[in-house]
Amino acid sequence: MKKIISLVLCTLMILPSFVLGASAKTGSYVKSLKFKKKATITIPTNKKSASKTFKVTIKTKGKASTKYVVTSSNASIVTVMARKNKVTLKAKKPGKAVITVKTKGKNKSGKKLSKKLALTVKKASSNIKQINNSIPVAKFGKVSGTITYLYNNYIGNRADTGAKVWLIPKNGSASKNNLSSYVGWALSFECEKIGVYCASVDGMGNYIFDRIPVGEYLLFIKSNKTTSGSGFDNKESYEKAISNAVSGYVTKTNADFLGKYIGYQKYTFKSITVYENDTTNVSYDFGITYI
Repeated sequence: MKKIISLVLCTLMILPSFVLGASAKTGSYVKSLKFKKKATITIPTNKKSASKTFKVTIKTKGKASTKYVVTSSNASIVTVMARKNKVTLKAKKPGKAVITVKTKGKNKSGKKLSKKLALTVKKASSNIKQINNSIPVAKFGKVSGTITYLYNNYIGNRADTGAKVWLIPKNGSASKNNLSSYVGWALSFECEKIGVYCASVDGMGNYIFDRIPVGEYLLFIKSNKTTSGSGFDNKESYEKAISNAVSGYVTKTNADFLGKYIGYQKYTFKSITVYENDTTNVSYDFGITYI
């Protein structure tokens, strides 16, 4: 009888070690678990929640399970949803929570692996919205007109085809950069670089600026068909007068370039206001040419 009892006790002592080592003997176990340790989710001011997805990496050997369980320490702050190897966290209000991922399979020692993510949930600063709201929505208007000259007393007025028209902002936005040469005043893309709008008069004598921000401008027009006696009488004085007309709104270099570009041609300028959803009309006739 004593021999039987001793045999049973020995069997019970050996059994736990056999069970613990069973998975290792079969060659199936969880080798490792990887999950992010720390993260922050920011909820936009115009949203009630925000979501972020993180990857779960489980390495196994043999036929060990790659399944896992994920939990949140505070479901009122963040909820969790697992799908395959990804965990999506839905943040609902500012605060802190711990997200725990635990494997269903066990490692060589017969233990389940777990990783914790320390999550901070923030609400986006309301200042961002205020700053965005403080930026005025752009408003636009149009400027157009007809530019002509007197061909002769018999034929009358004709279109000053090829004449140049510029809109120079009076707010100082065109007073920073220089053109590479006086020829830049003839090219729209060069004028755009210094913040000046440029247009050419078409075969009918018309020009148009279709989308111009509202505000104060100096409208400057150079005739293509007429020349000025003043230019021939005193070229230096003529160019200086042109430069002085725009020097308060563009750099001195660009003002001097404009005087040189105008050359002996007639010109005129006028201060105008561009209004929202309205067309400002400025037409001009240069009269008869000097030469």
